[in-house]
Amino acid sequence: MTFVNSRGTVLYCPKRKHIGKSCAEAGLEMPALKEKEIVFKEGSSIASKERLLTATIPIALPYVGEDYHLSLSAPMKEIKTEAYNVLAMSVVLLLIVTAALIAVIYFSIAKSLKGFRTLARASQSISKGDFGDELCPLPQMMKSASCPEASRKWQAQ
Repeated sequence: MTFVNSRGTVLYCPKRKHIGKSCAEAGLEMPALKEKEIVFKEGSSIASKERLLTATIPIALPYVGEDYHLSLSAPMKEIKTEAYNVLAMSVVLLLIVTAALIAVIYFSIAKSLKGFRTLARASQSISKGDFGDELCPLPQMMKSASCPEASRKWQAQ
């Protein structure tokens, strides 16, 4: 994290020897910023030459009368690792949701086709000349004890 005022003087830096120096003397590049604009830039670290992603944010302090810039840096290695983790989790979640959706669709279609299968079996047995009770379940339902009045009427016939 680096904190710089509008004149380009480093007010805070992890390397204490840069504090109080200009950005040019400290080897820092500060992009020209417009108000409320965040600038992302990829570069290397001053200390270790590690690849960094730096976000520079302008901070306006109206009562002070001066603008400040705050730069936050993170190693690209960490950012890419997190991005790969998020990508892997997204792919796994997508596969799980797709498998669940396929299962729901399969069982919904199988349930809706059950009536057509019964109708196909009935038409095959009718074509063979079998007109048994399995084709018309109404008499069996009428004989059941769940509807005693209808059952008595059916037995009377």
